[in-house]
Amino acid sequence: MSELRIEDPAQFSNFLRMRPAEFEKLACKIGPFVAKQDTKFRKAISVQERLAVTLRFLASNKNSDSYASPSYLFRILKYTISSVI
Repeated sequence: MSELRIEDPAQFSNFLRMRPAEFEKLACKIGPFVAKQDTKFRKAISVQERLAVTLRFLASNKNSDSYASPSYLFRILKYTISSVI
């Protein structure tokens, strides 16, 4: 997401329905509430990635397999997507 935010802000806005500056502001506000700690088994999903997954889910058309699309886009398991959202 950071590459898209830096290289093509218009495409970032189209993808998440939010400008990069607004995204960062929102990520800073919700960060303390959604941040997770790394463990010795895995690296935690960042606040920015959690926010992006949630925004993309909310912006997309909800259907019967609603976790599959974000799972492929963000390369996160469907089970993890369901716990993030």
